[in-house]
Amino acid sequence: MRKLQNLLANDAADWTPLGPLRLWVVGMGVLDALEDPELGWLVGEWARQAFSRGVTTAGQAERLFRGIMWIDTLHGVLFRERQERFFGKGPLLAPKP
Repeated sequence: MRKLQNLLANDAADWTPLGPLRLWVVGMGVLDALEDPELGWLVGEWARQAFSRGVTTAGQAERLFRGIMWIDTLHGVLFRERQERFFGKGPLLAPKP
C-alpha cells in the first residue's frame, strides 16, 4: 500500500481527463487496505476525490467502480464485505480540511 500511496502522492500528472480512473485506483486501494494502520493518506485522497466528483454513497461509488472495471466475484464480494466500513459512520465519510 505504501508504494501506491507514494506514487499517487508524488504524481505530478494532470489527471483531469482521467479523474474517474484515479478515483477508481484510490477506491480499490482503500477497499483492499481497510485494515492497514497506515491507510490515512489514501482515505483522505479518496474523500477529496470522491466528494469533488459528487460520490457520497455506496451506490454512487459502486456505479463509478463498475464503469471503470468490475469483476463481481472479486470486486463485488470485497465491496459488499467492506461497504459499511467504507461508507458507514466514520472517517471515510467526510474529507478532512
